[in-house]
Amino acid sequence: MKKVLFRADADQSIGYGHFIRTLALADLLKDDFECVFYTQTPTEYQKNELSSVCPFMALPADDSKFNLFLEQLKGDEVVVLDNYFFTSEYELQIKEKGCKVVLIDNLHRRHTFADAVLGFLVGLEEKEYSTESYTRLYLGPSYTLLRRPFLKQLQLSHPPVKDYKKLNVVISFGGSDSSGVAVALTNLLAESDCVNQVTLIGNFKNGLSDNKKIVFKSKLSAQEMCDEFATNDVAILPASTTMLEALACGIKIIGGYFVDNQIENYNQYVRVNACIGCGDLTQEVNRIKVKEIIENGLQDIHTQQAGFIPANVRDNKIEIGRASCRERV
Repeated sequence: MKKVLFRADADQSIGYGHFIRTLALADLLKDDFECVFYTQTPTEYQKNELSSVCPFMALPADDSKFNLFLEQLKGDEVVVLDNYFFTSEYELQIKEKGCKVVLIDNLHRRHTFADAVLGFLVGLEEKEYSTESYTRLYLGPSYTLLRRPFLKQLQLSHPPVKDYKKLNVVISFGGSDSSGVAVALTNLLAESDCVNQVTLIGNFKNGLSDNKKIVFKSKLSAQEMCDEFATNDVAILPASTTMLEALACGIKIIGGYFVDNQIENYNQYVRVNACIGCGDLTQEVNRIKVKEIIENGLQDIHTQQAGFIPANVRDNKIEIGRASCRERV
């Protein structure tokens, strides 16, 4: 059986998006390939998520992780890379071992030597990527990486919000919001008479008020995250992997960004009405805009979320895995 090695890291500065979406791909390929996940100093949350998918190898969090991973390669594997710090030179080092390379990349900021590139943002075009002649590109929402509960939820109908007077709101800024943007939004929305409950999902709660409307949750499984998006009325999210999962659940989304690498994603989501855009959420004026949108009547805002992610995403991900393992890609 062909071996596929997945290489993605996560921590409070990187965030968990790279890890989560790469793990989603591993989960859908594990029945057809021998999958092993390599990640730096995994947390208990990561270990729990990996336990139901595939074996993993822990790497150190310093720069020695790059060479240590190369030393694991025998030359007949497919290597899936997902993090912004991987370079063109590192791809070549992997290929010189004899391996094939699959790159997950929405930002196309450098030349790639990968055999296959996966980019799942809407509007991505082949001309935006600098590649080798042999590189195959798999672009667009059809190649969205979703974990199994979200794939299942994608097939269900999504009824509209019935009561717009009292909304249940869920806020999730991932594991890298150390600046407290999500906490500030949570406190602000809990003060609104139009909000029934605010659920904050994250790793940080410093500064969270004791308002009885606020519920704090942490380290949720894929199914638990899916349940939150399926049962609440509106989600406040950055343009990240979490937003893609929320889109699969059909929940109304007010979106923004809080780090620079989310800006391109955000602009594309707003352009196709996949979310209601509020810009840079580190700015108080934009957080107030979120509150005003909710209080002015979310029912009047129409989005195209229902058809944003095609229902055939699972088949396309398996296609990527199989194509990457052929003698010629």
